[in-house]
Amino acid sequence: MTISIELLKQAYKKLKSHLYNDKTLLAKKIKLAQFEKNLEKNLKAIESILVSQAQDISKWTKNITYSLVPKKIEPIKIEENFYTNKTQQDSYDVEAYNIFIKASMEVHLISTLWTMLIGEKLDYSLHKNIKGNRLYRDKNDVFQQKSYKLFRPYYEGYQNFRDDAIDMATHLHQKDLDVTVLNIDIQEFYYNIDFDFNSLDSFLSKEYKYLNNLMQKIHNKYHEVTKNLKPKKDNNYNSKKFLPIGLVSSSVVANYVLHNLDEDITNNVKPEYYSRYVDDMLFVFSNAKIDLNSKTVVSDLLSCRFENSKVRTGKRTIQLKTNNRIFKLQNKKVKLFHFHKDDSISLLNKFKEKIDENSSFFNFMPDDEKLFSTLESSSYNMFYDNSENKLSSLIGTTKDTLNISRNLTGVLTTVSSSKFDKLHLNIYNKQIQNVFSGHNIFEFRLHWEKVFTYAYITNSYELFVSLYKNFYNTIQKLSSKELILHTIEYLNNCVIFSVVSNPSYFEKVLLQKIKDNGIEMEQLINTDDIGNIRQANMFSHHLMTYPLINYTVSYDEEEWVEMESLSPFNYLTKNTQINNMKLNICESKIQYSPKYVHYHELILFEHYMHINEQLDESKDFFKTNTTKINEEYIRFNNFEHNDNENFPVFRENKYIITQSKDENKDKLKIGIVSLKTSIKDIEASYVSSANLSYKRLQGIFDILNQSINHNHKVDILVFPEVSIPYAWVHLLARFAKKNNIGIIFGVEHIKINNLVSNYTCVMLPFNTNGHTNLFINFEAKKYFAPDEKIDIESRGYKAHENINKIQTLYKYRGSVFSIFNCYELTDIKYRSSLVGEVDYLVAIEYNKDTNYFSNIIDSLSRDIHCYVVQVNTSDYGDSRIVQPSKTESKDIVKLKGGENIYLVVDTVDIKTLREFQIKGHCLQKQDRKFKLVPPNFQLSLLRSDNAN
Repeated sequence: MTISIELLKQAYKKLKSHLYNDKTLLAKKIKLAQFEKNLEKNLKAIESILVSQAQDISKWTKNITYSLVPKKIEPIKIEENFYTNKTQQDSYDVEAYNIFIKASMEVHLISTLWTMLIGEKLDYSLHKNIKGNRLYRDKNDVFQQKSYKLFRPYYEGYQNFRDDAIDMATHLHQKDLDVTVLNIDIQEFYYNIDFDFNSLDSFLSKEYKYLNNLMQKIHNKYHEVTKNLKPKKDNNYNSKKFLPIGLVSSSVVANYVLHNLDEDITNNVKPEYYSRYVDDMLFVFSNAKIDLNSKTVVSDLLSCRFENSKVRTGKRTIQLKTNNRIFKLQNKKVKLFHFHKDDSISLLNKFKEKIDENSSFFNFMPDDEKLFSTLESSSYNMFYDNSENKLSSLIGTTKDTLNISRNLTGVLTTVSSSKFDKLHLNIYNKQIQNVFSGHNIFEFRLHWEKVFTYAYITNSYELFVSLYKNFYNTIQKLSSKELILHTIEYLNNCVIFSVVSNPSYFEKVLLQKIKDNGIEMEQLINTDDIGNIRQANMFSHHLMTYPLINYTVSYDEEEWVEMESLSPFNYLTKNTQINNMKLNICESKIQYSPKYVHYHELILFEHYMHINEQLDESKDFFKTNTTKINEEYIRFNNFEHNDNENFPVFRENKYIITQSKDENKDKLKIGIVSLKTSIKDIEASYVSSANLSYKRLQGIFDILNQSINHNHKVDILVFPEVSIPYAWVHLLARFAKKNNIGIIFGVEHIKINNLVSNYTCVMLPFNTNGHTNLFINFEAKKYFAPDEKIDIESRGYKAHENINKIQTLYKYRGSVFSIFNCYELTDIKYRSSLVGEVDYLVAIEYNKDTNYFSNIIDSLSRDIHCYVVQVNTSDYGDSRIVQPSKTESKDIVKLKGGENIYLVVDTVDIKTLREFQIKGHCLQKQDRKFKLVPPNFQLSLLRSDNAN
């Protein structure tokens, strides 16, 4: 393949996406954002050199250097049976550090090109059981050059690596076999690899030899500048050439280096299971000979299983040899588990349960009422040798970075979406200062950006400045000037990324406040980088209230610069309307998007733009245009168009959310939410501003989490009318997509100018291109209730009714349903069009007149002959699931009242209802499961089993 400008663009997109998803390489993200300012020119310059095959690339390699990152701080030396909470030290001696390559974007692009064209062949030669750092391939195992993805998601690979071993061990134990699980880890793996690119001749065609030679030159330069470095404080360590951490090519090379060892293990050692995740290896053996009295059980097992030339053992070390390389194993990380066939394997089962719990954590929303008071307790684990009730049983503590990450992620999700009170913030601010102090600062380095982001978006500016001053002064106590310089650079990069969403206050105020504390921060950073990052979209998007706003023409476009209110635009705004502002999609931001753009994000963006442009009553109401969204989804993500993909379609007022056959369900679990919809909140949504309190959000999150409880995970979750603020729609969308459940709810009133609209929102997941996606539609209310209309118009606004609305049908998971928004139920003509068309109806309400609507619901269920899901505010009650059967059995579930928010789940049997409806009246009378169908009842084609 000839190296062209188009190929370079593909390489750039892959590199950009890779860096976007890496939370540690902040400096490289900043370099990329700088590079993108003149992207076309820069890529053409690279193309010119590659096409001419120039031998002198010193202008790319001359600035290659390195960055040191503290890995392990020497702890305070104390007695084994002594504990202290002291973290402050006079100085911090670094025992070990990681070494990252610092290079130009040209070097990183060459590395990416090499990975795409040559490294792909190395990756393809590896066994399927090598799970870590694998290139992204399609279902046919073909590397996708046009995809924005370079590597498979790391968490998927690691989960398979670990779970497959546990599953195999459990399977063997169930077959009455002794089971041995061995886990080994290579010590300082990357620092023991000196790779010769000239050894790859068998993989190279003539056209790629030049590219391969460039990689050797890049490595030679890196070896030159790092030749005196040691990755740890060890006088006996012999400096050597090692692999550049931070080049994408190094991940492929590291895997390939162990290829022969993988072959030997698979063909000669022959464990029942073997897998490797980079340098972490897992083996499962059956009926292995284990001498429990031996003091060298691990090395004994290795020695008898491996050929003598491949393993060396000593009193303190175990070594593996492959390709004339010797790798030491990390003794502390070597773990051997032996399970006798007659005894319990519950340890593995318990471990698997814990892993599953950890894995599922991020599917849930942060509903913990103690969220703001548990950061400190989350930061460590305690271990006991006996009873947890005895202080004397405490044998040690460890730092818990996973729990800290969970807590910070939960708090950021909460504070970015809700209005928070000072009490919660004061509690949390104090805990942050306690946790991030002394040597803990270095141990929790990967969370610096999160804590600065938290402080900035909660307007905790004193905390922001205090943290920066504390971090800066603590870093000055490191044992090496070089480490100090590099760590300060990382600190400043964390600050830059924490303020990208809305940098004005930082640039105008906080820089000076930091300077007042004796630190000339403005001399250490380039504030232009903030704008570059915004323009390149290289900041985290997940905290944004309105998705894809950052894909619009940027605030720094020439015609906007003079508009103070838009310079810069706050990407975290919760305002429904952006006054006097038209946001147009920026084509270059689509072309070089660093992330996969989700289907639902496109719909939410379209709706947000629609309501902001809705200036008068003449504008049509929003209805999801599936043809347009399908095309945009393909365009944004650069997919090949495939007519066979399961995209949602709309025809004849029917949305068809196509699922694979195995997702069609005979029975559906419906969750109805008993929630008190406050009249004050309803009025505030259009009179002043929506109630986005933490307490209210916590209640919504609690319901969402209940809906995915493994005992009763719902297919469809239904909230009442006007129960969800518009600013929280994106949160429910993210949850519905991640957990593969449908959600229906009423959106609080939206006011644009003097027009007030009332929307129902429908969210339905589907699969396409191997991704779980989410379809969303907003249905504007046809008729406002008289009292609702009076309340709106008495305040000088106009109720914006969708009087030409036609009933919409949705086909989802094999069943068909439609929705009524409260007062729409009173239109008998509107109801009658649904006979034979639906399996169930959903009615969301904020309704006082429960008797009147109860009669309508009963009649509706029998006349249309379907299930009806009615969800009203708990103030008035009568939320229920109704079936078209005799009076004593018609209510499957019925609720009323209660101060607390709760969820009730029950099942509707679609298959049984349909089977009943296709019978004649005589057979229906004998069956008696349901009332007889009305005259001339006919099952619609859409409801037939094979209809699309």
